[in-house]
Amino acid sequence: MIYDKGKRLIAAAICALLLFSAMPFQMVSASDIQDNQNDQTNVETQQQGNTTQKDTEQVEVSNDNQDLIEGNENAQMPKDSQKDFEGNVQDENDFINQENLPTEDVKINYIYVESPYLETPAEEKVVLSIGEGNENISDITLICERSDGVSFEWKANTNTGNLFLFNKEFAEGDTGTYKFVGVNYVQDNVAYNIVLDDIGIEAEFGVNKTYEGYQAIESSNQGDVPISEVEASIVTISTEDEKTTEEQIEGKLDEAKAVMDKSMVKSRSTRNIERNGKNLTIVLDPGHGGSDGGAAANGLVEKNLNLAIAMYCKQELETYSGVTVYMTRSDDRDVGLSERVTLAKNWGADIFVSLHINSASPGATGAEVWYPNSSYNSGIHSEGKELADKIEKELENLGLTSRGIKIRNSENGTTYADGSIADYYSVIRDSKINGFPGIIVEHAFITNQNDAAKLKQESFLKQLGIADATGIAKSYDLRKKGETLLSVGDISDFDNTYHIQVDTSLSGISRVVASIWKNGDVNSAKEYELKSEGNGRYLADVNKGDFNNEPGEYKAQAMIYYNDGSKATNIVTYNLSSAEVKVDITLAKDEMNANETVTVEGISEQLKGIKTAVWGKKDGQNDLRWYTGKQNSSGAWEADIDIRNHKESGEYIADTYVILSNGSSLCVNSSRFEVSEPSLQVTIGEYDAESGTFELTAHDIASPSGVSGIRFPVWESSDQGSSIYWYDAKRQEDGTYKAVVNVKNHQYRKGTYKVHAYLTSGNGILAGIVAGDREVTMAQANVEIKDLAGTQKTYHYSARNYGVLGATGCRIAVWGKKDGQNDLRWYTGK
Repeated sequence: MIYDKGKRLIAAAICALLLFSAMPFQMVSASDIQDNQNDQTNVETQQQGNTTQKDTEQVEVSNDNQDLIEGNENAQMPKDSQKDFEGNVQDENDFINQENLPTEDVKINYIYVESPYLETPAEEKVVLSIGEGNENISDITLICERSDGVSFEWKANTNTGNLFLFNKEFAEGDTGTYKFVGVNYVQDNVAYNIVLDDIGIEAEFGVNKTYEGYQAIESSNQGDVPISEVEASIVTISTEDEKTTEEQIEGKLDEAKAVMDKSMVKSRSTRNIERNGKNLTIVLDPGHGGSDGGAAANGLVEKNLNLAIAMYCKQELETYSGVTVYMTRSDDRDVGLSERVTLAKNWGADIFVSLHINSASPGATGAEVWYPNSSYNSGIHSEGKELADKIEKELENLGLTSRGIKIRNSENGTTYADGSIADYYSVIRDSKINGFPGIIVEHAFITNQNDAAKLKQESFLKQLGIADATGIAKSYDLRKKGETLLSVGDISDFDNTYHIQVDTSLSGISRVVASIWKNGDVNSAKEYELKSEGNGRYLADVNKGDFNNEPGEYKAQAMIYYNDGSKATNIVTYNLSSAEVKVDITLAKDEMNANETVTVEGISEQLKGIKTAVWGKKDGQNDLRWYTGKQNSSGAWEADIDIRNHKESGEYIADTYVILSNGSSLCVNSSRFEVSEPSLQVTIGEYDAESGTFELTAHDIASPSGVSGIRFPVWESSDQGSSIYWYDAKRQEDGTYKAVVNVKNHQYRKGTYKVHAYLTSGNGILAGIVAGDREVTMAQANVEIKDLAGTQKTYHYSARNYGVLGATGCRIAVWGKKDGQNDLRWYTGK
């Protein structure tokens, strides 16, 4: 989701920053929630195990002298000034902004929240766009509030330009709805705080629970959904940056997606492609060795088991194409912890997998995998998490009890370079610092008799090695050597295209051609040339129009032409259906709201909901809002669009999205409707010097939604800043609105008075005009001079003229002209 400020862009659902607010917040994380296991208190368990024993094997944490970056506890709130509404008018044609925004130049552009609904265990990812990227912004923190009132902070994990990335994992104990309420940041050593409600941002998501106003999108597959398929439903753009004026929602999503793609793990299908033909470099690390035997029990020594498993894992991995495998030791010798990661770095490691056997009390059993925390480099965290999960599932398939995948944070305050908490295990921490994920696989417990009995079997050690290799292969979409597979993807009732894909390990390929035909009608077959995406993958897009958009069952097969001949792939059968979407938007007579009706015909069971992104075209997407449709008794979907959420006149754009059962969304319609601009005329009355007033009358008012209020900012032209005063007009019986200007409110200044007028309509639209000028002159004081002595001698007196209005006294300066003002005296009148 994206959330936009000023007029929030709660469109595609990310988040936020400024330094630490002066208000103390309680820090809550998944690690604060107690696991049912008696593991270390700062260990997060992503999948629950069936044992209460903790791992007694300790990997020493090196004493890295990294500075701890702490937040500023004395953050200052920005000045809450009315000058956005009652402030300076820079030009006669400028309108005064009613938004009560921070006075600093930096503005929140938008917030992108990837998932409006999470089912634990899961991870939320958020992107915040703030400023232009050239400001000196640091210590960005997003303040989030849970439905039970508990508040906590998220710190940005990484950033690109003006985009800041946040992510956080949630466990079952975190169930609730969450709302982002504030952004803290530091700019040029000054701390700022933005309250998101004050600038119209309402960014929310739910964990195992939907928030009010959001219809849950339940996916039949709870696995990760590629970002490209995530619905644009929770975004808010909170800025008036002119550069966003003509941008479309897709641009915002692409911008947020770009920073996620750069710092987060890619989907398995793209990670393999992006190696551009380079082999995946896997470094296997058989734990312990030499003088360090590791754990020992039941007649077994850990270092020997680790080496055997690693050898079998390497053997299995090398049956896949596109991989290079190294081992930190291939015999019984000592290798230091830091040396292991250094070796991996020098080999150009993509992943580092340390293989171990667990040890605890005799009752502890099963397998578990440790992976990097979300600090410092969230992409490595995400990639490591997926790798750990795939390996854990393979070990569970062997009959081992799953103890889950876990992270462990430093217990002595060790941090990464950005000040975030470091990982506990040095091989995981050092791997992350060197740019690749490191994990620790604990295969079973050497201290458990049942586990030990299995570990004594060479066949079981081989199974463990193969399971590790299979988990790696599934995580990175590896293919067996000589394997060729055709697949069809992105089939949708609402999209005009889908793609066919061939994955092969064959070399020397000259071309790949796919044939597609409607089942039972070979004559309808059409050929498509597939283009190489690198690393054995070939893709082509198929337009449904090539088959007249006819629904039904289709078949596809590809032919690979290579140096040694040609090879046909498997045949894939799939179904296409046809759907028609009709959208009708009707603006109410009073223009307070618009009603959208969406009817969908010929749809399969894919449709789960309707959402519509609406914004006013004039100022771009800074007022973008998302509206969720509700299905009525006739099967149509309806949504009410509240114009008060947008406060903009002119053309509106409404993009309608269908939400499919797999959690993805597709834009199926773009509609337009027009909201009229309120107008008024103003008459400026004559100035009455005796009372020091003149009257303002607003008339010929046109506003379908009525009038919420009319205000007149008035100032003397020579000094706007100190002489501006706002007058609230009162409605008269004849429908006009009047206000009386009094020069007393302007320090009794004489000169040219400037008058503007602003009408706020019932639907929140602000219309303003330059009403005109009024000359204000002051009444003069009359001075009479008498010759009290009766000598008739001539003297010259000077008397200053004062405005009668507001006068509290009178003074006369008198001096003899002949010698100048050396004899000047002041006389106070009574």
